Amino acid sequence: MFNFIKIDKVELLPIKVDFDVAGLVSTGKGTSGDPSSGGSAAPSELPVPWRELQPNADVFSLLQWRTAISQFAGRESEMETLKQWANSGPSISAKFIVGEGGAGKTRLAGELAMELRAEGWAAGFPNLRDPNVYLAARAGTLLIVDYPEEHPGGLKSLFTGLARLEQDKCSRMRVLFLSRREADAWRQLALDTKADPSIDWAPVIVGPLKGKAAYNLFHSALE
Repeated sequence: MFNFIKIDKVELLPIKVDFDVAGLVSTGKGTSGDPSSGGSAAPSELPVPWRELQPNADVFSLLQWRTAISQFAGRESEMETLKQWANSGPSISAKFIVGEGGAGKTRLAGELAMELRAEGWAAGFPNLRDPNVYLAARAGTLLIVDYPEEHPGGLKSLFTGLARLEQDKCSRMRVLFLSRREADAWRQLALDTKADPSIDWAPVIVGPLKGKAAYNLFHSALE
């Protein structure tokens, strides 16, 4: 379901992008990292699926993180931790954001992706359900996997791919998992697939906003 492939040299890509391309990330069982091979999807940028509101949107649309109608605030510490993880340490690393549903994990990851894009990264949410080929950037590439518990087979394949990557042959590669489960719940799978050395096991915990941050978020959404 999910094969992780890194290619250092890419030529004649039929796409114009705003970053220096270093290779490709291929998702989906049986896909190839070579865009010229048969059956492979055309390469594209990693998406961050923000959405504009409809004129008469219902309340459930207002609550979706993709609309980003509220002010992003109160996550400065978590954002700093994630940016430090992204920009330092080994060339290949995976990490977990952990929190209850609706706590703001996906919004935080989306905002991180946008900040890294401004620094020349390729960053976004790969589609794990269909074969796709995404462009990887020389500055770094961030893959955000939302609710890995929904993709157990894909997560196993991703862990296997991480274990096979060679640190000295990749530009900076980061994988961020957003889960309601504790990070240790995935440790046995990481050990079984030999991906354990590629994972930073100190999770970023996202809890309820408090005080001024919660007040600002509520009123920015209300406006």
